[in-house]
Amino acid sequence: MKTLLKVISIIYIVGAAILLIAGIVITATGTYVGTAAETAGLGGLGMLLGIIMIIACIPSLLVGIFGLKGCGGSSGLLMAGIVLTIIGLVFTVFGIIYSLATSSFTASSIGGLILPILYLIGGFGTRKELM
Repeated sequence: MKTLLKVISIIYIVGAAILLIAGIVITATGTYVGTAAETAGLGGLGMLLGIIMIIACIPSLLVGIFGLKGCGGSSGLLMAGIVLTIIGLVFTVFGIIYSLATSSFTASSIGGLILPILYLIGGFGTRKELM
């Protein structure tokens, strides 16, 4: 189970890093896009989007780091990663329920469940191995 948790944790870290880089780029270039878009009343929207992306990557980055540290024997950090993953999973389920209620559900909506579920399987399996 440690191997599964390591792989999923690395995927979380890589995904967070990509989101972080994209957020930084969008924030940095948002001022230029904002000046061109001010005539349409959209000035600063690019910077706001970039800042939101930077903030959104933090939980994924923490989950990945906590998973890797948990594989090394830190059961406290492993549990913190599991709790963050459960919180994220709850939000994903709420999003799926909302998309069902608004008739905007697609089969790809379920794709957001795969990574957290695999993380939980690996996390709980690793936790059992550590005990």
